[in-house]
Amino acid sequence: MDNKDKKIEEMLKRYKLPDAPAELKARIFQQKKKKINQTILAVAATILIAATTTTVWQVKLQPTTQETNNLTLAQAKLSITRAAQAAQLLTVADIFANQAGGEEHAKKLYCEIADSFPDFNAGIQAQLKLKKY
Repeated sequence: MDNKDKKIEEMLKRYKLPDAPAELKARIFQQKKKKINQTILAVAATILIAATTTTVWQVKLQPTTQETNNLTLAQAKLSITRAAQAAQLLTVADIFANQAGGEEHAKKLYCEIADSFPDFNAGIQAQLKLKKY
């Protein structure tokens, strides 16, 4: 510090500023606390809304257990129906194969069964019977 700065510092030390009244200080600091509390509440509310929205969105996107059970039941019914259709067609094809002159028609049915129902027992049996022809 140079001399000029020292002189200014000494002059300022002589003059003491009056302190603000206690009532004014209390009012100022309460307002700051209120602003801080309001800011904290606003941030907390925003986080809560975001978390709730995310949770609800994810829950709505996932199928419920009941929906999953209904879907599984519907898939099982469809699979049973398809297996029954395949078995009926295989029986009809076997009947044609055992009759005189029905071998060509039986062969066509075996091909259709093998193509349409490859994952079912009747489809596998139809493929085996086609190999005999």
